[in-house]
Amino acid sequence: MKKVLLILTILILIGIALFCAHITKIIYTPVGINYTLLEIKSGDSGRGIARTLFENEIIINEKIFFVLIRYKQLDRTLKAGHYLFTGDYSMIDVLNKIVSGEILVHRVTIPEGLSIYRTMRILAQNELGDYDRLLAKAKDPVFASEITGFNVSTLEGFLYPDTYIFGYNMTEERLIGAMVKNFFDRLADSFVSIEDSAKFYNDLILASIVEKEALFKDEMPIIASVFLNRLRINMRLQADPTSVYHLEPDFIHRSRVTYADIRTETPFNTYVISGLPPHPICSPSIAAIFAVQNPEETKYLYFFADGTGRHTFTRSYDEHTSRLREMRRNRG
Repeated sequence: MKKVLLILTILILIGIALFCAHITKIIYTPVGINYTLLEIKSGDSGRGIARTLFENEIIINEKIFFVLIRYKQLDRTLKAGHYLFTGDYSMIDVLNKIVSGEILVHRVTIPEGLSIYRTMRILAQNELGDYDRLLAKAKDPVFASEITGFNVSTLEGFLYPDTYIFGYNMTEERLIGAMVKNFFDRLADSFVSIEDSAKFYNDLILASIVEKEALFKDEMPIIASVFLNRLRINMRLQADPTSVYHLEPDFIHRSRVTYADIRTETPFNTYVISGLPPHPICSPSIAAIFAVQNPEETKYLYFFADGTGRHTFTRSYDEHTSRLREMRRNRG
């Protein structure tokens, strides 16, 4: 009998030890989080916070997390605010982050149609990193290919224009990675298809040109049709924004493209090259990408700005020049 009791005691102790080891593993095993922004509101209970963290896949067990909160008597020390989770976090790390009040303070807006150079400058101006290091990381072919899954040499086009909330001391990889993740999340939310990566990248390149040409979103599908019609007949795109892209590293802005610009030989100038540039010239909106994938059915080959921000579209060069002369006459 004593031997049986001894064996049972040993088995119970082993069970308790295994259970404790399992709980400890859950508490201290880090979870990889790409980019998750979470708000903890004033008055949220410990149980409610645990549920929110679990639903956002920041912790792997809400009951254990809640018990941890109660065990450490931290119910009243969890601080309200916005928290950014990006990287590897164990339950202890998550708890310490919320207790310490590592609340985000940077809200940064990246407008549509900015090049990678101007985007990195905005981040640097907001003290989110060194401009040269940010740019080098965004133009690193290995990093760009790994983070996008595309065979690309740069993240130009993948840094989605949006308002972001960032924390201090984020690495270049995590900061830029958050913007790229947002790009793919937005595509998925908008049901934009990526059935073929090479074709989609061409769509992205053309969308970046459409983004720079269009002031009004309702014109994007028409402008996209013009460029697609030109590509279909092997006509050069002759898009003004491509002729000045080489000025972006120096932040030079042209209010009007000059004759010298369109004659400048660069890999991006579609006045001197055939087909598409080697990569996007800015970060386009979802609307521009959608316009390229779903263009208007037109026979237009030309368009020009009418002075109001809108464009006049024509089918032939003769009609194009005639309408342009007419507009100029009417202006006096």
